[in-house]
Formats: sequence, C-alpha cells, structure tokens
Amino acid sequence: MEHFARFLSALLRKQEPSAGPALDDAVLALTSGLEEGHVCLDIESDEKVRNAIPALRKMQTIVGGPGDYKPLILDGNRLYLARYWHYEQIVESAFRKLTSSASPHVDPRSLRDTLKRLFPEGLDGNEQAFATLGAAVRNLAIISGGPGTGKTTTVSRILALKLMLRPPGSPYVIKLAAPTGKAADRLRDAISHAKAALDIPEADRQLIPEDASTVHRLLGMRQGSGRPARNADDPLHADLLVLDEASMIDLSLMARIADALRPGAGLVLLGDRDQLDAVQPGSVFGELCGDHGYSASFLSLAGEVLSTRRPQTEHEGGLCDSLFILNKSYRFKEDQGIGRLARAVNAGDEDEAIRVLRTDTSGELRWNEHLERTSDYFPEKAVAAWLRPFFEIVRTRAGETKCFDAFAQFRLLTPLREGRGSVQALNDRVEQWLRQERLVAGEAKWYPGRPVMIAENNYTLNLFNGDVGITMDSGEGSPMVAFPDGGDTFRNFPPARLPGHALAYATTVHKSQGSEFDEVILLIPEVDSPVITRNLLYTGITRAKKRCTIWGTEAMIRAGIRRKPRRMSGLGERLTKELGKEM
Repeated sequence: MEHFARFLSALLRKQEPSAGPALDDAVLALTSGLEEGHVCLDIESDEKVRNAIPALRKMQTIVGGPGDYKPLILDGNRLYLARYWHYEQIVESAFRKLTSSASPHVDPRSLRDTLKRLFPEGLDGNEQAFATLGAAVRNLAIISGGPGTGKTTTVSRILALKLMLRPPGSPYVIKLAAPTGKAADRLRDAISHAKAALDIPEADRQLIPEDASTVHRLLGMRQGSGRPARNADDPLHADLLVLDEASMIDLSLMARIADALRPGAGLVLLGDRDQLDAVQPGSVFGELCGDHGYSASFLSLAGEVLSTRRPQTEHEGGLCDSLFILNKSYRFKEDQGIGRLARAVNAGDEDEAIRVLRTDTSGELRWNEHLERTSDYFPEKAVAAWLRPFFEIVRTRAGETKCFDAFAQFRLLTPLREGRGSVQALNDRVEQWLRQERLVAGEAKWYPGRPVMIAENNYTLNLFNGDVGITMDSGEGSPMVAFPDGGDTFRNFPPARLPGHALAYATTVHKSQGSEFDEVILLIPEVDSPVITRNLLYTGITRAKKRCTIWGTEAMIRAGIRRKPRRMSGLGERLTKELGKEM
C-alpha cells in the first residue's frame, strides 16, 4: 500500500508541483484506510492529516469540494479519493429516489385479507408480517436478521404480496441475486421451496423466479471493463430486485447496483447487520441499518392491518419505514447453544460468552481452550470424521450432488490467511494428512475430491470469487473441476482453465459468508490480530447449523469480543440528513 501511496503522490505532484509533505501524509493515510475498509478519512482522527488540511486547501488543482472534478475531495471533516466520494453520491441518490417515490395505494381491508392468506400462523406480533407489510407500501425494504430468523421466508411472501397487489394482468419482473455463487444457490433453493407452500394464485406463483445469479453476472460485469453492461443507460429489466447477503456488498458494487436500477423499480436487501463487513471498502448494509424507526402513518396502517401495537417510537426522516429487524430465530434456541453464544458475542458480553462455553449442555458447542497441546492446530479426529466418508463417496463415483452435499457438512474456519493457524497452513496440513492416511494416492495435485475456492472473478467463465468446485474423475484420464450451476446441474472445467484459486478444506471466516455448514471448527490462533473482532467471531459461530467447536484461549476470545471496529464513511450521516429532507 505504501508503494501505491507513493505512486499516487507522484501523479498528483505533476498537477501540483509545489505540494509538500502534507500531500504525502494525506495520501498515505487515505490509501492505508482503504486497505482497512474505510471509504474516507476523518481528518479529526488523524493528527498529521488534521495539521496538513490548511496546506491541502491551497492545492486547488488537486483538492476540491463536493461536486468538484478533482482527485481529492474534502467534504466537511472527511477527505476522499474522488471515486469513493462519487460512489457515495450514487448510492445516496438512489436511496433518496427509492424512499421518496410514491407508495402504491392499498386498501387496508384487502391488504389484511391477503396477508392472512400468506401468514396463516397469525399477524399480531409477527415480525415477518410487519416487514412484508412495509415492503408492500414502499419501494425499499431493508431486512436484517441472523441465521434462522426467516429472511428468505419473509421475502418469498413479499414477492407474493407484490404480485397479488399489482393491477390484474400487468407484467411484473423479479430478479434474485447475491454476492457469491453459493449464496445465490441458497437463495434460489430457499425461494423455490418457500413459494411451493404459498396460498396464492398459480399465475402469480409462476412469476416468482426460481433462478438467482451472482451480482456480477446480473450486472453483466465484463473482464477488463470498468463499466458493467447494465447501467443507467441500459438498466436492469426488473420491477423488483432482491439482493441476499447484502452485508457482503461493498460501496463500489452497491453503486453499480444502484446505477443499474430502472426508474420506479423496487429494491429488497436481505442481510445480517452483525456479520462482517464487505472485504472491499464500505459497510453499506450496516449503515443502512441505523436507527431510522417508523412514521406515525405507517404505524397506524400496521395497527389497522396487523392488529399490531406500535413497535417503536414514531420517527420521521432518513430511511423511515424501510428497515425491519427479525429477531426471532427458528433455528437456535434462545437459552442455549449457538444462539445464546452468538447473542452474548453480539452484545459484547465477554463474561457471558465464556460462561456459555463452559456450561452449555445442548451439545451444540464445544471448546478447546488449550491450544498449546496441539502444535499445528490440527483437529485430526473431526477432519477424519468428515473426510473419510467424503472421499469414499468420491471414490465410488456417486455423483456431483452427493459429493457436494457431503463436503458441505463441515468446514474449518480461521481469521488468518497466512502464518500459523492460517487458512493456508490448515489446508496444507489437511492435504498432508490425506496422503498419510492414503485417502489420496500418489503425489498428483489434481486428485479426485480436491476442493478449490475461486479467488478472483472471471466474467468469461462465469466463475466468481468464493465459488467452490470439487475435482472429479472424468473417466477419460484427465481431471475436471465441477461447479454447481443451479439445482442438480454442474459445469466442468479442466484445472488449467480455472482463474486464481486455493484449496478449500479450510477457509477464512470472511470467505465463509453466504455459506452454512452442519458443523464448523472456528480456530482462533494465539497471536492477537486486529482482524479478530466481535463481528468475525459472530460470523464464524453462526456459520454452523448444528455444532460449533471453538479452538481458542479465553484471552483471545475476550480480546475479539472487545474489538468492534467502525469503518469511516459519510454515507450513514448523509442518508439520515439528506433523505430526511425528502420525506
């Protein structure tokens, strides 16, 4: 990053030859911040840059204010690289339009009757029904909830309600997308399953899509091109866009999505505000999930339609009436196991988290706090219980579907990419063990069963960062790597054609987002690292559906829970202030 900072400073000096050390300090701080996920630099938080601001203001050829066409933008107390300031403007403008567009007129009695059909379990106090009502009367719905809180069940009912409220016979196109191929597959499967149980006209059911794509594929991102095929000049052909795992979407990608929405289209964002932020700069979903509340008019409608008491204090402005939080988990019990631990971590209650790990009797949690007894951090028994049956399925050529199902039952997770206890070290150790146990014969790199995760986007092959493939015996003497392509279909590639990739027995917690496994081992190495945070621990724990084993000392778990970084950005404040003017 220092090399990039020096390069950028040199370019800017060509436009401002008199620039002194102030420019170097500002550029280094900005680029270092981008690497940590910050969109901008709060000049009050950096003494060097704060002292440099008077000098920067004089560099008018390279430093401008909001709306100027300059490489650096100083907006209040925030300093931006111009493109990130521009991304924020695109996103803020799009959300202003979504929240200010006229709501469709709905008859409360008709709406109540329809919602009763969609929620036979009852409406009063139903979080999902409250969110569905909000999505029916707004062009924007932001729905946040942890695993098992029914986000995709809710969105299937939102789609049904939108279709049933449209004018008879009018077309209504719905698109489903997610940041990764795995998340898109899960969204597709969940919607397909949920829509089958809906009490709606068959014609409307047929309009609920059963296909979901990656965001990159949806936008028509092209190799080597900075501009996607779908944009403001050629927008998405969709009346409603649903984006799952929205917390994984960084600022630049959200700006491209916003730019591609056609006028009047609706947007539903699904995610978990407590998960890790996107890898690239920005925490858009987290900022959208601020304290926006509900207007008196919406609360009145909710009372009439749902017989629901006012859930929050009346509120105006911002993303008012657009944010819905699902708290009730249908997967985890509140008083034990994974759910109880996840809540303690989220609340920053380190004492409760340790208490849960020591006393839980549900069978959902295990804790190995004595890492010094395992020199290479290798959970051999758990790996054997996972990979022996998996490789037996591979050996018998039972088919891709069974192989992927078996592989998805378990995963090793770690916060680190390199070093002791890292994803690289764990993958190397697993492969070494496979050869020792003769589950893999010989020294061939591309043996049947070898799993890989794509590490870079390739728009030509439609393979994207995070996609997982498994090596199969083609029967013709050469291996092929299979990737899911929806349902029970797969696409096969020779290894030489794959874009950048890595072994996938173990993965970083960041890369595991959008996936779920029956069981995970979350390994927290003994050396402290700034990447070990409250959000990372929560994300790793909640990747497990049935059992989570934590390998980590009490000191490291406590340190991670205490660490809750906040990314610098102007979007949250801008959404609150600017959108409030439009309401």
